[in-house]
Amino acid sequence: MEHGFDPDAFWRLTPRLYVIQMQGALARIRGEARARIEAAWLTAMLSRATRIPPLEQLLRGPEGRPAPEELRAEMRALSNSLPKRTWKEWRSRM
Repeated sequence: MEHGFDPDAFWRLTPRLYVIQMQGALARIRGEARARIEAAWLTAMLSRATRIPPLEQLLRGPEGRPAPEELRAEMRALSNSLPKRTWKEWRSRM
């Protein structure tokens, strides 16, 4: 199939699962297109540069983006601030 899915699996999908797979495929296609545009832009900028920055600096990404460890610590702090519930309590709310 055009979107890279197994044709046999297609017929076993519910309409909801089909929509979810198509949304995922669209996100993947958009991400790939963005990556190609970024690569073309970076190639154009580096071809004009008088001094090329080190590869590590280019791979580091934009400044100000938190490191994965910092994000994990923030998520733990948020999780610790939430009320604790047992699975039984969670299911009884429905």
